[in-house]
Amino acid sequence: MILAGPELDTDAFGHFIVARRMIEHPSMVSVHWVWLPLWHMVLAAIELLGGGLTSARWLSWTLGGVTSAVVFAALSQESPELDRSHRVIEASLAAGLWALCPLALLARSSAEPEALFTLLISVSAWQWARHHPWRAGTALALAALCRYEVWPVLGAVALWPWINPSAKSLGQRAIDARKDLGTWLLPALAVLAWCAVHRVQHGEWLWFVRENRAFALRAVARLFVSLPSVPRRAAWYALTLPWLVWGPAVLLAPWGMWHLHRRRHHRWLLMPCVIVTFLSYAWLRGQHLGLVRHAIATSPFYAGAIALALTACARWAQGDPRRRAAFVLCIGVSFCWFMFNVGAHVRGHVLQAQGAQREVRAAAALLAREAHDDAMVFCDDAMVELHAELDRTHVRRWAGRDVRRANVCEAQLATGQPTWVVSTPRSLRALQGLCEPRFSARSVLVLRCDCQLFR
Repeated sequence: MILAGPELDTDAFGHFIVARRMIEHPSMVSVHWVWLPLWHMVLAAIELLGGGLTSARWLSWTLGGVTSAVVFAALSQESPELDRSHRVIEASLAAGLWALCPLALLARSSAEPEALFTLLISVSAWQWARHHPWRAGTALALAALCRYEVWPVLGAVALWPWINPSAKSLGQRAIDARKDLGTWLLPALAVLAWCAVHRVQHGEWLWFVRENRAFALRAVARLFVSLPSVPRRAAWYALTLPWLVWGPAVLLAPWGMWHLHRRRHHRWLLMPCVIVTFLSYAWLRGQHLGLVRHAIATSPFYAGAIALALTACARWAQGDPRRRAAFVLCIGVSFCWFMFNVGAHVRGHVLQAQGAQREVRAAAALLAREAHDDAMVFCDDAMVELHAELDRTHVRRWAGRDVRRANVCEAQLATGQPTWVVSTPRSLRALQGLCEPRFSARSVLVLRCDCQLFR
């Protein structure tokens, strides 16, 4: 997937640019915009170590592999009443399903934070189910600084001892609440610290919530002629997307969840249920764009539920030829659907990678070839900046409309080299008659500005 072509998600480039700005201004939360800081810290470390966007993608691929190991460990250690070989089969099947899941492939091949977030959610659920609250709380605190989907989970975890159907008395619930304190206290402190920093620097505790809401409203108006109906939005994360990802096999998920309920693995079920509920509610309110990658963190739990249901079906079919034939037929159809879906996803990624960003990569190649190492570049296109591998100390990320003759002359005076300006053609209308166009396309324009030509 990574070798097939470049990063396709434009937000991944944005995250890396934020990480570059974070290196220069580590204490300013405004550089993160509405995004949370953990992934930017990771990318900043990669940048300081000399890596780039591709290095971040390989890290995501590695994190996805670790998530498979966590899924295996979580299911193989549960249900001690079962035979160990039986548990290993269930765990191996779940880990394999997650590894081949199209959402997993999407997360693992991108420099977006979803691979890290999915790993942290899986670790926290595993350790919480194993009654290691402080380990679970540490993973959950890191997840809370990675993506917002986990924030409602904190409340559910704090309330869980009081709503746990397995608790038999009020005293037992109080004991469980005290034991689980670390699971939600650590992430709650992380969230509070993030809000407090915004209060100090922006004057608002939840500035990012208001800003994200405003961005979502603008983006929805631009991307959708009309929003999908309320029933379609309500079903998107709970029903439609799981069917598109897993095919007929997803029909087994409720059975697998029922088996988890029978084995009293309620904690393994709580987190994905809360995340799906929150995503659906926020999509109904227009708080986000209903993106597929928002739900990636739930896919390991679906893989586990489907794996448990498949092994239960296998036991049900034993000893009866008719049942065995029906089971083999259903498994064959589901497997073919699933592998076709995986193949279509990989093929679609390769084809899109081959045709995407041609204009941007051509502009980046020009800059890499012709821009002097000491030259200053005014650039508000994150993809051009990263594909050209420009030195971050020689890049000013100004909006193109703010670049004027005085700005480029000042930069040339400081460096002794002509200045380069990169933006959309519409943003650079004021400079087009003054600077030499070196690359022009529908989405990007590259100008070479020499102040001696202004006189």
